[in-house]
Amino acid sequence: MKKTINFCGNCPFLHINDCDNFYNTTFKCSLSDFLNVEFVEYIVDPYDVINTIETCPLKTEEFNFKFNSFSNDRLEEIDNVKNEIDEIEKFFGENDYDADNDDHIKQNIRLSTLYDKLNELYYNEEKPFDFQKDLNDNINKIKEQLELLSDVGNKFNQNINDLNNEKE
Repeated sequence: MKKTINFCGNCPFLHINDCDNFYNTTFKCSLSDFLNVEFVEYIVDPYDVINTIETCPLKTEEFNFKFNSFSNDRLEEIDNVKNEIDEIEKFFGENDYDADNDDHIKQNIRLSTLYDKLNELYYNEEKPFDFQKDLNDNINKIKEQLELLSDVGNKFNQNINDLNNEKE
């Protein structure tokens, strides 16, 4: 799929940031958030073609997005972290938090750490399996083993020759 973006109003990265009771709506660019780019200007009216921000990342760079599912190992790790979070949240649901209780403090710190880990699991890219590098590494290991076998064979032949020469 190819999508041409002409202004903020037809951009898939535009989302509502805040909407109050007086119908004042502010918009935000999720791509700028992802790239950790702060806009000097704000998106006031994203549907005004003239109002598109000049510092828009899509105006300055070309992006190519591809969907890649998480590996089974990553999904299993995500499930494990979620299960541990559920257990700690259940603990705090059944017990009032006591700031003087060391166990409660440790559980709270662990919960915060788990949320950070879950966030990283969701948002950090997995290193793709590099088949060619893995293949080359294995070939190099096989070559080293063959060289060792060759050296052993040469030494064996030399010993046989030495024994034959001693008998004569």
